Amino acid sequence: MQEVSSIKFFRVITLILTMCFLSINNVSAQNNKITDAVYKDFFVIDGHTHDLVKRNGNVPKQSGIDRLEAASIDGVVLFFPLNRAPAESVIRQIQIDIDYVKQIAAQKNMNVKFVDKFTNHKNSSDSYSLQILFSGEIDGLFNGDLTRVDQLKDIGISLVVLDANDQDNIADEINNKKQFNEFGRKLIKKLNENNITIDISHLPEELQLEAIQVSTQPVIAGHANTMAIAENGRNISDKVMKELFNQGGVLLFTFCKSYLFGIDPDVNVDGIEKLLDHVDYVATKYGTDKIGIGTDYGGAGANSTKDMYDIECFGNIAERLLERDYSVEQVKQIMGGNILKFFSFEE
Repeated sequence: MQEVSSIKFFRVITLILTMCFLSINNVSAQNNKITDAVYKDFFVIDGHTHDLVKRNGNVPKQSGIDRLEAASIDGVVLFFPLNRAPAESVIRQIQIDIDYVKQIAAQKNMNVKFVDKFTNHKNSSDSYSLQILFSGEIDGLFNGDLTRVDQLKDIGISLVVLDANDQDNIADEINNKKQFNEFGRKLIKKLNENNITIDISHLPEELQLEAIQVSTQPVIAGHANTMAIAENGRNISDKVMKELFNQGGVLLFTFCKSYLFGIDPDVNVDGIEKLLDHVDYVATKYGTDKIGIGTDYGGAGANSTKDMYDIECFGNIAERLLERDYSVEQVKQIMGGNILKFFSFEE
């Protein structure tokens, strides 16, 4: 009798464990299925990349244009990369880069639209198309010449990174702090007049704050993380974030290891988990409607962890956000919705 009871007990335990296992697998499968289905409805944007452009003989490695559809990327903000180009050749170099992107798109039979504002096509029956918004991040981009702003606008540039370097000479050091000089202030005004958005990611804190104050339009920190989570000169302090968000700007998290961790860790460290720590910090203090992703692929983002090195990681990031109890709508905002709104004024 005791032996029969033991057998029955063992069968009951086995049945319970089997049901738990099947339940867990079923939930996991459902979650993956829901994530995949929902993710395809997101308008996903990489808000800062160089990696569609060939430079110094190197072809794009992390997010070539032919890989973007499979990764469900609908838009990119393409920065013609830092190159210390002579002032007189900047526009010519940008035109060469534009022609290269067009050529590769044609070779790959890609439907590419060059835009100054993103348009959400997910609500239409259109087939896949990639939207590219042109931007500039080149030392010597202005070089003391305000007419360069008009030239950039004419060639299709919608966003520029301001850099307090010795070529552009937009700021002076006074009492050990940088301040915009007369040219720098005129430059910001000229960019505002031409509806060219300003990226403050390369500026020191005092110039970031001054740019936000001087600009009559919202600015963007398009490839940085939070100073509170990782100390790095390119990361954004809470003082700057508060002013940035109050003005209507957005912060885009980048994939560079030293920006994520404050150090340069082993490539096999889980970078996505650390990225989400930065997301959590800002989302908790300021909300999820002010943040997005700017990989900096082809730039500092080339120094990323293994799990974030390729554009295909965007889907993994979305899933991990859901696992951290962000709602579908919040994940949609972070993966591109906020950038879409910033550059299109769409709700």
